[in-house]
Amino acid sequence: MANVDALISEISTAIPDATVWESEITTSMPASRVFHGFVLKYIEYFAETVFPAEFSAEVVTIDGIDAGLGGDAVNSTVKEIRSWGMAPARWTAIVDLENFACAYVYGGNVLYVEQLKVIQVDGGCIVKYKKTDTNTAVTEDEITGQKAILVQIFNAFEAAVAQDSNCHCDIKSLFTLIIRTWFH
Repeated sequence: MANVDALISEISTAIPDATVWESEITTSMPASRVFHGFVLKYIEYFAETVFPAEFSAEVVTIDGIDAGLGGDAVNSTVKEIRSWGMAPARWTAIVDLENFACAYVYGGNVLYVEQLKVIQVDGGCIVKYKKTDTNTAVTEDEITGQKAILVQIFNAFEAAVAQDSNCHCDIKSLFTLIIRTWFH
Protein backbone atom coordinates (compact mmCIF):
# COMPACT_ATOMS: atom_id res chain seq x y z
CA MET A 1 0.00 0.00 0.00
CA ALA A 2 2.65 2.42 -1.11
CA ASN A 3 0.08 5.16 -1.74
CA VAL A 4 -1.04 5.10 1.91
CA ASP A 5 2.58 5.02 3.08
CA ALA A 6 3.26 8.09 0.93
CA LEU A 7 0.24 9.86 2.41
CA ILE A 8 1.38 9.12 5.97
CA SER A 9 4.89 10.26 5.09
CA GLU A 10 3.39 13.48 3.75
CA ILE A 11 1.47 14.01 7.00
CA SER A 12 4.58 13.27 9.07
CA THR A 13 6.61 15.76 7.03
CA ALA A 14 3.97 18.49 7.19
CA ILE A 15 3.11 17.84 10.85
CA PRO A 16 6.16 16.29 12.56
CA ASP A 17 4.33 15.95 15.87
CA ALA A 18 1.22 14.27 14.42
CA THR A 19 -0.41 11.88 16.87
CA VAL A 20 0.27 8.24 15.97
CA TRP A 21 -0.99 5.27 17.95
CA GLU A 22 -1.28 1.54 17.35
CA SER A 23 -3.26 -1.34 18.77
CA GLU A 24 -3.28 -5.08 18.17
CA ILE A 25 -6.05 -7.65 18.69
CA THR A 26 -5.60 -11.42 18.46
CA THR A 27 -8.59 -13.59 17.58
CA SER A 28 -9.25 -17.22 16.72
CA MET A 29 -11.47 -16.16 13.81
CA PRO A 30 -10.10 -16.66 10.27
CA ALA A 31 -8.65 -13.53 8.66
CA SER A 32 -11.12 -13.62 5.74
CA ARG A 33 -14.12 -13.59 8.10
CA VAL A 34 -12.69 -10.68 10.07
CA PHE A 35 -11.81 -8.75 6.94
CA HIS A 36 -15.04 -9.31 5.01
CA GLY A 37 -17.40 -9.47 7.99
CA PHE A 38 -15.98 -6.63 10.06
CA VAL A 39 -13.79 -4.27 8.07
CA LEU A 40 -15.71 -4.07 4.79
CA LYS A 41 -19.18 -4.23 6.30
CA TYR A 42 -18.36 -1.46 8.74
CA ILE A 43 -17.90 0.95 5.83
CA GLU A 44 -21.42 0.15 4.61
CA TYR A 45 -22.89 0.39 8.10
CA PHE A 46 -21.17 3.73 8.65
CA ALA A 47 -22.68 5.17 5.45
CA GLU A 48 -26.16 3.76 6.15
CA THR A 49 -26.44 4.50 9.85
CA VAL A 50 -24.05 7.18 11.08
CA PHE A 51 -24.78 9.91 8.56
CA PRO A 52 -28.19 11.65 8.74
CA ALA A 53 -30.56 10.39 6.05
CA GLU A 54 -30.76 13.81 4.41
CA PHE A 55 -27.07 13.49 3.50
CA SER A 56 -27.92 10.51 1.26
CA ALA A 57 -24.51 9.00 1.89
CA GLU A 58 -23.61 6.09 -0.34
CA VAL A 59 -20.69 3.70 -0.60
CA VAL A 60 -19.08 3.84 -4.01
CA THR A 61 -16.68 1.09 -5.07
CA ILE A 62 -14.00 2.01 -7.58
CA ASP A 63 -11.46 -0.58 -8.70
CA GLY A 64 -7.90 0.18 -9.74
CA ILE A 65 -7.58 3.90 -9.05
CA ASP A 66 -5.83 5.91 -6.39
CA ALA A 67 -8.92 7.79 -5.10
CA GLY A 68 -6.88 10.93 -4.70
CA LEU A 69 -4.56 9.40 -2.12
CA GLY A 70 -1.57 9.27 -4.47
CA GLY A 71 0.25 6.36 -6.07
CA ASP A 72 -1.24 3.30 -7.75
CA ALA A 73 -4.01 1.24 -6.27
CA VAL A 74 -4.35 -1.09 -9.22
CA ASN A 75 -4.58 -4.21 -7.02
CA SER A 76 -6.91 -2.56 -4.55
CA THR A 77 -10.57 -1.76 -4.24
CA VAL A 78 -11.39 1.79 -3.28
CA LYS A 79 -14.56 2.40 -1.30
CA GLU A 80 -15.64 5.94 -0.71
CA ILE A 81 -18.52 7.28 1.33
CA ARG A 82 -19.84 10.19 -0.70
CA SER A 83 -22.60 12.66 -0.12
CA TRP A 84 -23.36 16.07 -1.58
CA GLY A 85 -24.82 16.99 1.80
CA MET A 86 -21.51 16.60 3.61
CA ALA A 87 -19.23 18.06 0.94
CA PRO A 88 -16.38 18.93 1.05
CA ALA A 89 -15.85 16.04 3.50
CA ARG A 90 -15.13 12.56 2.17
CA TRP A 91 -14.13 9.24 3.68
CA THR A 92 -12.00 7.16 1.35
CA ALA A 93 -10.96 3.59 2.06
CA ILE A 94 -8.36 1.68 0.08
CA VAL A 95 -8.81 -2.02 0.52
CA ASP A 96 -7.01 -5.20 -0.39
CA LEU A 97 -7.10 -8.66 1.14
CA GLU A 98 -4.76 -7.88 4.04
CA ASN A 99 -4.88 -4.13 4.29
CA PHE A 100 -7.44 -1.46 4.92
CA ALA A 101 -6.67 2.24 5.00
CA CYS A 102 -9.16 5.04 5.41
CA ALA A 103 -8.40 8.73 5.03
CA TYR A 104 -10.78 11.43 6.20
CA VAL A 105 -10.35 14.45 3.96
CA TYR A 106 -12.06 17.79 4.55
CA GLY A 107 -11.67 20.67 2.13
CA GLY A 108 -8.67 19.01 0.51
CA ASN A 109 -6.84 18.52 3.82
CA VAL A 110 -6.21 15.08 5.28
CA LEU A 111 -7.31 15.10 8.92
CA TYR A 112 -6.45 11.51 9.77
CA VAL A 113 -5.51 8.17 8.25
CA GLU A 114 -6.56 4.85 9.75
CA GLN A 115 -4.80 1.63 8.76
CA LEU A 116 -5.98 -1.86 9.59
CA LYS A 117 -4.08 -5.01 8.74
CA VAL A 118 -5.62 -8.47 9.14
CA ILE A 119 -2.84 -11.07 9.28
CA GLN A 120 -3.57 -14.80 9.16
CA VAL A 121 -1.70 -16.83 11.82
CA ASP A 122 -2.03 -20.39 13.08
CA GLY A 123 -5.34 -20.67 14.89
CA GLY A 124 -6.79 -17.33 13.75
CA CYS A 125 -5.53 -13.88 12.92
CA ILE A 126 -4.04 -10.70 14.30
CA VAL A 127 -5.76 -7.39 13.68
CA LYS A 128 -3.31 -4.47 13.70
CA TYR A 129 -4.72 -0.95 13.85
CA LYS A 130 -2.78 2.30 13.39
CA LYS A 131 -4.09 5.86 13.40
CA THR A 132 -2.14 8.91 12.23
CA ASP A 133 -3.96 12.06 13.31
CA THR A 134 -3.07 15.62 12.37
CA ASN A 135 -4.54 16.72 15.70
CA THR A 136 -1.46 17.18 17.88
CA ALA A 137 -3.45 17.82 21.08
CA VAL A 138 -4.63 14.22 21.61
CA THR A 139 -3.86 13.12 25.18
CA GLU A 140 -2.64 9.72 26.37
CA ASP A 141 -5.99 9.25 28.16
CA GLU A 142 -7.85 9.85 24.89
CA ILE A 143 -5.61 7.35 23.09
CA THR A 144 -6.12 4.77 25.86
CA GLY A 145 -9.88 5.34 25.59
CA GLN A 146 -9.83 4.93 21.80
CA LYS A 147 -7.88 1.67 22.14
CA ALA A 148 -10.39 0.36 24.70
CA ILE A 149 -13.32 1.27 22.42
CA LEU A 150 -11.66 -0.52 19.49
CA VAL A 151 -11.31 -3.70 21.58
CA GLN A 152 -14.92 -3.43 22.84
CA ILE A 153 -16.29 -3.05 19.32
CA PHE A 154 -14.23 -5.99 18.06
CA ASN A 155 -15.28 -8.16 21.03
CA ALA A 156 -18.93 -7.37 20.29
CA PHE A 157 -18.37 -8.34 16.64
CA GLU A 158 -16.74 -11.60 17.73
CA ALA A 159 -19.67 -12.37 20.06
CA ALA A 160 -22.21 -11.63 17.30
CA VAL A 161 -20.42 -13.95 14.88
CA ALA A 162 -20.22 -16.66 17.57
CA GLN A 163 -24.02 -16.44 17.99
CA ASP A 164 -24.52 -16.77 14.23
CA SER A 165 -21.66 -19.02 13.13
CA ASN A 166 -22.70 -18.80 9.48
CA CYS A 167 -22.54 -15.00 9.74
CA HIS A 168 -25.98 -14.63 8.16
CA CYS A 169 -26.82 -11.61 10.28
CA ASP A 170 -27.50 -8.52 8.22
CA ILE A 171 -25.16 -5.57 8.44
CA LYS A 172 -27.47 -3.26 10.41
CA SER A 173 -28.29 -5.95 12.97
CA LEU A 174 -24.64 -6.85 13.44
CA PHE A 175 -23.36 -3.33 13.98
CA THR A 176 -26.43 -2.26 15.96
CA LEU A 177 -25.54 -5.09 18.34
CA ILE A 178 -21.93 -3.88 18.41
CA ILE A 179 -22.95 -0.29 19.17
CA ARG A 180 -25.40 -1.41 21.89
CA THR A 181 -22.73 -3.58 23.48
CA TRP A 182 -20.24 -0.72 23.24
CA PHE A 183 -22.52 1.68 25.12
CA HIS A 184 -23.55 -0.78 27.87
